[in-house]
Amino acid sequence: MRLTRVITTVSILFLHLMVSGQHDQYTDSIEALLETNIHDTLRGRYYIDLAEYYVEVDDWLPYNKKALDLADEKLKTAKGQIRNRFLKIKANAVANYGFYYDLIGQMEKSTDSYFKALEIYDEAGDEKGKAVIYSNLGVIYTNMGDIDEAIDYLEKALELKKKYGSKDIAINYINLGVAFEKKGDSLKGLEYQMKAYVAAKDIDDHLDMSTALNNMGSYYFRKREFDRAIPILAEAMKECQMANDVPGAAWIMANLGSAYLNVNKLDSARYFLFKAEEIADEYQYPYLYETVYEKLCDYYQYTGDWRNAFIMSRHVEAWRDSMENTSAQKEALKQKMEYDHGLETARMETKREEEKKRAKEQTIFILTVLGLVLIILIVIYSRFRSTKKQKRIIEDQKLLVEEKNTEILDSINYAKYLQGAILPDEKDIIQNFTDGFLLYMPKDIVAGDFYWHHHSNDYIYFAVADCTGHGVPGALVSVVCANALDKAVTDLNCPEPGPLLDNVREIVIKQFEGVNKDVKDGMDISLCRIDHQSGELLFAGANNPCWVHSGNGWNVIKGDRQPVGNYDHATPFATKSIHVEKGDWLFLLTDGIIDQFGGEDGKKLKSKGLQEWLSESNDLSGTDRQKHLVEKLNSWLEREEQIDDICILGIRL
Repeated sequence: MRLTRVITTVSILFLHLMVSGQHDQYTDSIEALLETNIHDTLRGRYYIDLAEYYVEVDDWLPYNKKALDLADEKLKTAKGQIRNRFLKIKANAVANYGFYYDLIGQMEKSTDSYFKALEIYDEAGDEKGKAVIYSNLGVIYTNMGDIDEAIDYLEKALELKKKYGSKDIAINYINLGVAFEKKGDSLKGLEYQMKAYVAAKDIDDHLDMSTALNNMGSYYFRKREFDRAIPILAEAMKECQMANDVPGAAWIMANLGSAYLNVNKLDSARYFLFKAEEIADEYQYPYLYETVYEKLCDYYQYTGDWRNAFIMSRHVEAWRDSMENTSAQKEALKQKMEYDHGLETARMETKREEEKKRAKEQTIFILTVLGLVLIILIVIYSRFRSTKKQKRIIEDQKLLVEEKNTEILDSINYAKYLQGAILPDEKDIIQNFTDGFLLYMPKDIVAGDFYWHHHSNDYIYFAVADCTGHGVPGALVSVVCANALDKAVTDLNCPEPGPLLDNVREIVIKQFEGVNKDVKDGMDISLCRIDHQSGELLFAGANNPCWVHSGNGWNVIKGDRQPVGNYDHATPFATKSIHVEKGDWLFLLTDGIIDQFGGEDGKKLKSKGLQEWLSESNDLSGTDRQKHLVEKLNSWLEREEQIDDICILGIRL
């Protein structure tokens, strides 16, 4: 659901924050799924996702309408959990219309939409949805100047979020702080901003951290404690930049420039005030203009530049005059909101009383009828009702399970499509050599194993890697690691395998920074590079080996005993030169096949067993060797289950 936010500077100001997005691979994939035969609840959810992903109104409104139309149609017949799902979709779409009407200045329609969405969420029992609506209404009432009503809604939103364990409560503390500041209780407002900063820091929300810090710095500014205000505002600027919030940074710059002016640091004051004016010219927010011009006026007066001070003061008056009509409209709307909300509350109370009365009359009637029926009929009727209820529950549960399975399979199959995009074509690898084959058998639909290839003017790189885990988690890590290999080989201009893996390790560790201090995700890998001209073969490995089979038998070149990733005793990866002859076979593999249980005794295959299989097919072509290996593996498995992903790349030099 699109959210309405509030922030405050030295003068209390308000901004709407929209969800940003663009037409990219994500939207393309969702639109492709909408063309398939998916469940209607999933279809409605995808409509909402697209509506909230796009920025432009002309892009997201059509999807929002499709979601609302679909929900209205299905609610005519839906029951149980399925009905609740469509209720949530409808409430989300109605709330998005509330955001839209707020955006175009039709506040009456905006609040009507929010109250309607609130009633639907209440029927669906969705407390998360109600919390968002309460928060948005709190912001609107704050803008209208009805602070007591605003605080009531904001506290309801905060109470619900705490109840269902939401970590995203910093914005609620910020808005409550703004409301209490407008009410005149600055100390309590500061207390809520401090709570907001702590809550935002716990989840690394730089946007909310910057907002809370800006409000705290503004508090000390108003108390003229500039030595305390400046470092807090500077920290707010840092967090705002990390959040890429350029307009928000302009407000903080204006506050910081004004604070430096008050301590006679004119160079710093001039820098921040002029930078804020530059951003205001770019984004053209009315309240931002008013604030910047007002503070520039103070600066010019302080420096004795009376001509520019006069120009800035006229700008301030012009912006304030332009906002007077808006303020009058808000006051009129506030009065109508209070009246309409009172009518809505009375209507809902009357409806509840009528339902209670009707329920009581029905109960008396049923009890009277049951008293006239024989005991034997009561028993039969009770059993019939019980059987029918159980059947309905079973049918609802079955439908819910089928829906969940469909959603999960749709997601995993799409993940398989995404992972397939990073894997090279087998033919692109084999065509550079005399012969070869690839055996790739994920344990699940997607895999943690992957193979990689890079061809430059001077070198051929090829690798087989095993990422942490298998299934969806492993596949996600494999995408990170494959992208790291692509970036490193390009940035370093085709390095030797050892330095290449060192650089890949740095990229992988950086990718997982901030997720969890104990994250050890990474990969084991066998990586080779062949020189086009000299034929020199270089190898580097992370836990995984390289096998060479020649007329003299097997030669196993071991990799370093460390992963590519976060490792306590990490050392630079070694590059090893391998002597090979034309006609030799080179094998890169993960540990999935050698650790596989099977055979008559149910033991692991191990390296020796796999080498025997490969030796048996030494005279065959690459295609036939792959078929032979699959037949041996199927025979070995018998009744055993595949325990890990399997990947083997065989190359004939």
